[in-house]
Amino acid sequence: MLTLATWNVLAPAYALPTRYEGVPSDLLEAPHRTPRVHARLEALLDRCDVVAVQEADLDLVGWLREVAGASVLHAPRPSSVDGVLLASRRHRLDGLTGGSADQRRTWAAAEVSGVLVVSVHLDPEWPAKRLRGAVQAAQLVTWLDEEADARAVVIAGDINASWDRQTGDALRWGRFDAQRVGATAATNGKCRELDVIATRGCAAAVEPTGLPPVGTAYRLPDLDVPSDHAPLLATIR
Repeated sequence: MLTLATWNVLAPAYALPTRYEGVPSDLLEAPHRTPRVHARLEALLDRCDVVAVQEADLDLVGWLREVAGASVLHAPRPSSVDGVLLASRRHRLDGLTGGSADQRRTWAAAEVSGVLVVSVHLDPEWPAKRLRGAVQAAQLVTWLDEEADARAVVIAGDINASWDRQTGDALRWGRFDAQRVGATAATNGKCRELDVIATRGCAAAVEPTGLPPVGTAYRLPDLDVPSDHAPLLATIR
């Protein structure tokens, strides 16, 4: 059995009032928000074998290693200030990193308790003529087919789409399955299903985030969730 969580923490560079209309500005300011992000990550690290993080900048990587005492496998994005990572206090993470052909997105993969866990953050499927997320998902599947051998695999992260869209199709074609639990984020004032824990060769029991149903008018970050995404937790068997 393996316990894991995935969370897009909202990089400070993107936590701008112009992007989050209706959210009080103090909930976006780093001096108020960063300690709450750290506190939530501390709780996840205490509870889980491994935590997948998206929109992690170098400051967060340093905090996880130097303050939180976690083993970290980090895959920065060449085109931006953030990236993805895996973090654990229970396991030493030695693994692989890769990325999409357009160099816009990266992923980090490490074997934990016999399961290859992959932290991902893909592009959205819009605009309509540039469905990068679906293409990146297909490239991720190809990469995993080459690297994973016959191991069980868990993809954990922000795919910027619901499971029934083209990005989900690309992962299903790669023989991945996902338990849908409703809203995982609130962007542009509405609850959305954007994050996933998808499995191949194993099974996941995923916990609902507690957010209102998909489509409900809602704004994040708030006092309880210091990001526009809520953490998603699962037990893998």
